Amino acid sequence: MSTTELIFAKDPGAEVIDDGCDHTALIIWHMNANARVRSGSTLSRPPVPEQVVPPKFARTPAKASKRASSKKKAFTVDFPTRNLAAVMMGKTLSYHGILTALNKHYPDHGLTHRHLQTRILTMINSPHVEITRHEKPVPEFTLTHVDGQFYVNSEKQQHLARG
Repeated sequence: MSTTELIFAKDPGAEVIDDGCDHTALIIWHMNANARVRSGSTLSRPPVPEQVVPPKFARTPAKASKRASSKKKAFTVDFPTRNLAAVMMGKTLSYHGILTALNKHYPDHGLTHRHLQTRILTMINSPHVEITRHEKPVPEFTLTHVDGQFYVNSEKQQHLARG
């Protein structure tokens, strides 16, 4: 083992990522080792690194797998795309305006702001939907036409998402 290797204390089942010590004085001491030998100075002990923060340990695979298994599954919304299109058709609405209209016409729709953004983005990217995004401080959307094939595709996707 060379003198520049650091030895980390190991807990069973954990690897140390950072020992939390300041090794600056030790590194400088090693850099000056040749000068001390040339000058014939007396043997001096290397400085001990100072503990500045608590050590950080790597996650063990067992902990990571427990977290992965306890992770919640993605929440899917079974709100039909036809109803969303019916609320938006021919109107210029922001996300908030769409959610307000959905709350009025379909109180139990279950769409969150994030789900709505995903649905609108899917409509924008679809060749079967004619929707215009108006770049204002708050984005607004005007839905002018939805082809029947879009409804078929979205129902298939919702069916696949349910499993």
